[in-house]
Amino acid sequence: MKRFILAAALTLAACNPGGSGPGPTPPTTPPTTPPEACPTPTPSERWVEDNNMGTAAGLPADFFTRLDTPATWANARAVTSAYVLRNSSMGAISDADLARMAILFRAVGITVAVNDGAATWAHHRLPALTFKGSIQKITRMLDAGLDVQHIAMQSTLSKPLPGPDGTTLEYTLATRYLDIAAYMKAISAAFPDRDFEFGLIDASPAMMPDTYESQWRGLQTHLRGEGLALDFVHMDLAMVHARKELRGLSWQGFKRVVGEARALGWETGFYLHEGPPGGADSDATWRRKMLDGIDSFLAVCGDMEHWVVASWYEWPQLSTPDTPTAATTFGVLTAMDQKLTAKGHPNPKD
Repeated sequence: MKRFILAAALTLAACNPGGSGPGPTPPTTPPTTPPEACPTPTPSERWVEDNNMGTAAGLPADFFTRLDTPATWANARAVTSAYVLRNSSMGAISDADLARMAILFRAVGITVAVNDGAATWAHHRLPALTFKGSIQKITRMLDAGLDVQHIAMQSTLSKPLPGPDGTTLEYTLATRYLDIAAYMKAISAAFPDRDFEFGLIDASPAMMPDTYESQWRGLQTHLRGEGLALDFVHMDLAMVHARKELRGLSWQGFKRVVGEARALGWETGFYLHEGPPGGADSDATWRRKMLDGIDSFLAVCGDMEHWVVASWYEWPQLSTPDTPTAATTFGVLTAMDQKLTAKGHPNPKD
């Protein structure tokens, strides 16, 4: 632009060598509008769930050995508010190892969130609705000294009920509401001295983008009629949906989903994971895509109460070390913490 203004001035001087007047005013550059600043972010808890390696009960290869080397994940523990423990993995973990975890977690104020799929299709699978298996596993956690505060019901609204020969059986939304209410009542009755926060891990915004809002509102209405209430919802949305704008979702769409959950009075979170289609093919690729997704969501002023690092696929193979450059679960967790802090998302543990 400076070159244009200078050339215009020289041309005017040549046409009017006598300098009999100031001549036309040269054009000016219009002021630029700075990008709109993001609203003040919500205090953002950092949560983490170990990779299940693509199997329901799986654990990373270093799950047990890291208990002998706590220094390799000390930074991750320092920034973590909640560790998500899958009920399906409990059979592989001894009471002694649960107690070792409890000592490490309580030293830095980490609570435990239980990821439980027992409520899913409960009226089909568990007609007695006692949820004894869930109660036994939560009891083991508490007896070991773990501070269980949150119960997350996995895929209860969204998971299709499989039938024979690859078919899908009808399972009504009304029955899913009954499943959730029955589970919450059973768990609350079994632990009357505990005030658990109940929530969902829900893929409905990706699987049913046109109806999930009405499903959420219907669930809230049903639970209120039972004297119950959800505390949070964690969206199971593989970041590839936003990256490729699958099913109408974008990073702005992720933001809109958060707003809709908050409008119902629920705290929000995403299971930040890189799943199919187009998932990772190595630890390094997983790390790169995870951090790219976090950056992309922050770039549109993404905000939520819980940022959950997780994977349910082959990668990453390990959880430690926790250095921010490591392609591990805890390495990405500490890198995410740094990114959130740099963008003004306060960690309540600070």
